[in-house]
Amino acid sequence: MKAKYPVAAVFVLVALFGAPSRAGDQAKPNIILFISDDHGFSDYGFMGSEDVETPNLDRLAEAGLVYSRGYATPSCASSLAVLLTGDYPHRNGITGNDLKGPILGQDRTPLAERTLQSPLLLPRVLAEHGYLTFQVGKLWNTDHAEVGFTAGTAKGRERSGGRLGQWRGDMAPVRDFLERADRAGKPFFLWAAPYLPHRPHRPPSHLQERYAGRGESKTESDYLAMVAFLDEVYGRLERLLSEFGSGEDTVTIYLADNGFGVDPAHRSGADPRSKHSGYELGVRTPIVVRWPGQLVSGRNDQVPVSIVDVVPTVLAAAGIPAPPSLPGVNLLDAAAAAARGPVFLSVFTVAIQELTDPVQSLRARIAVEGFWKLMVPGPHAALAEGDPLRPALYDLRQDPGEEVNLARSAPETVSRLQEKLDLWWATVPDRASPDPSGTGEDQRSPAQPVQRSSDRDGTHTFTRP
Repeated sequence: MKAKYPVAAVFVLVALFGAPSRAGDQAKPNIILFISDDHGFSDYGFMGSEDVETPNLDRLAEAGLVYSRGYATPSCASSLAVLLTGDYPHRNGITGNDLKGPILGQDRTPLAERTLQSPLLLPRVLAEHGYLTFQVGKLWNTDHAEVGFTAGTAKGRERSGGRLGQWRGDMAPVRDFLERADRAGKPFFLWAAPYLPHRPHRPPSHLQERYAGRGESKTESDYLAMVAFLDEVYGRLERLLSEFGSGEDTVTIYLADNGFGVDPAHRSGADPRSKHSGYELGVRTPIVVRWPGQLVSGRNDQVPVSIVDVVPTVLAAAGIPAPPSLPGVNLLDAAAAAARGPVFLSVFTVAIQELTDPVQSLRARIAVEGFWKLMVPGPHAALAEGDPLRPALYDLRQDPGEEVNLARSAPETVSRLQEKLDLWWATVPDRASPDPSGTGEDQRSPAQPVQRSSDRDGTHTFTRP
């Protein structure tokens, strides 16, 4: 499938220029985090796609605040860990899907223990502040209870439990949870992470028939049908919320865990510049926030935002102070998002080489400032097809497909973004004294910079002081 980059109309930002405030005695809102899985950023009606219909997600976007230039990590486990901890992969430790070793993907105990060292775990903090919290779908690495969910479907740390959690839209467990929350009279937090449109792309027959011939290949048509299936699942959730009267005072946040693009000619069936890569097809996702009566709908096609912004946004909606160590911003506050500056992200090997040393797995570091995007290769850049082997600078406004490297013609921009990238990378958390209660104590150690030195071809090696 040839990558598609629809040019959406640029809307004036209509969002609130400040976070909504609520009276102290008002009930806390319900909160839903809906996460799709391996989903191309342009494959939605509201993102301009003419190939797939997503009416339910389109209605969410129409009623919410859409940040069309959101960025996640390029792999499932690392993105979900960011959504649990509010921190970047090189700081929370979960940089890839599995730990390298003779039993790759099976023993998740070291990954679970690393996750549990986080100073903050979102479901735990919400539960401590009166929320009933429920997990359905993918979680990776841990049992639902370990990270603070009061109930959930991830049982144990096995590959088929916390990792894949292949939920594809059965609403029975969600209905049971909503009934419990309704009886208890408590606000709820729902983590809904369907295994959609993730491969295997085996859509229901009615969607397979509807989308037959839509794509440039059967592979692409089946993928598009799975995107439509995802939309149907979200629609089921909306209807269920309506049954319980839970829609009006509910904050809904939507994003994908990483991108995807189809290439039937490639041995994996995926575009090598999509999932697991730092290119737009791999890391970009719309992030949508809806809060009826509190957040004015609108759209921002200008400001890049990040997956690390989701946890501060949830905490703000719940009226819980965010620890100062969290790197993200509250997306309910459009002015804060616009003033933040560059968005940073990193790309790692799928298998974590060394859990305590992220540089061992580093393939690239990325800074996005406005429409400039700098990709700087790491020590393992050559391990994956499509990785840049030297610094690459793209003007995403003029070159959304990232085809023209401007690094040599704009060295001042490269130098400026490189300096900011190095400062971002430099600070790592001190795991010796975690603060799992989320009280706001900053446990970070002083900066421990990863020094770089340029070799003759422009790549970088990383050493430590």
